[in-house]
Amino acid sequence: MSEEATIGIKEVYEAVMHIGQTLSEMNARLGAHIAQSDERSRGVAQDLADHEGRIRTLEKKSWALAGAAAAVGAAGGGGLSALIGG
Repeated sequence: MSEEATIGIKEVYEAVMHIGQTLSEMNARLGAHIAQSDERSRGVAQDLADHEGRIRTLEKKSWALAGAAAAVGAAGGGGLSALIGG
């Protein structure tokens, strides 16, 4: 009841050629995906650098405003103390 299947060298060759073609196509698609990924990575790096610069600018302004508020508070407190007579 068992039937034997015979696979000849031609069938093996055709299967190997098909696998080779499939691998070539996959390699080409993979190359395209890698190129897209590299492009996105460059965009993300540029955005990150831009955001870092903006955050540093905001931090500098924040510290400058805090310093100015402290100076105004100190001067106002000293002036108020002088007016009250303390």
